[in-house]
Amino acid sequence: MLKLIKDSVHAQDDNVDSFDLAIIKELSNNARSMNTEISERICLSPSATLRRHRKLEESNVIEGYHAKINYSLLGYHDVIMLEVKTSILAPQVAFEVRRIAETYGKITNFYRCVDEPGFVVFLAVASASDTAVQLHQHLPNLQFVNGLKLRLISPINSNDPCWESQRESET
Repeated sequence: MLKLIKDSVHAQDDNVDSFDLAIIKELSNNARSMNTEISERICLSPSATLRRHRKLEESNVIEGYHAKINYSLLGYHDVIMLEVKTSILAPQVAFEVRRIAETYGKITNFYRCVDEPGFVVFLAVASASDTAVQLHQHLPNLQFVNGLKLRLISPINSNDPCWESQRESET
């Protein structure tokens, strides 16, 4: 992931260097890290780290900070990826897809497809199987929906064998 960040950052600003990328990596891992902690980890003085951090914020390389929510503690035990293919791409279609999805769970991410009309919704739900049945009954009845695909997904953490194979392929 850092390689992708580096490529996209360099496309925007040639003044971004390895220390800036290290700051981005540290903040990606923990946005609440103290400046002194980051400076120790990247071997740069606290004042230089803070100056670079502020520059990254002012130049919108860092756009903001977000809370990471543990939805299972709120009763949402599954996450589904919902792909909705539509006949048109219009604000009212996006609003309707979002409105329906919100009735079945908590939307964690909502994307517009760029290669064809449609949306991808990540939805935290209490039960994937119950929600799948309900969504399959509700969404296809809308006139603008051409197709619907649901997938039960789970995050890959550092203990997952897939994580290790990904790390090995990056080196």
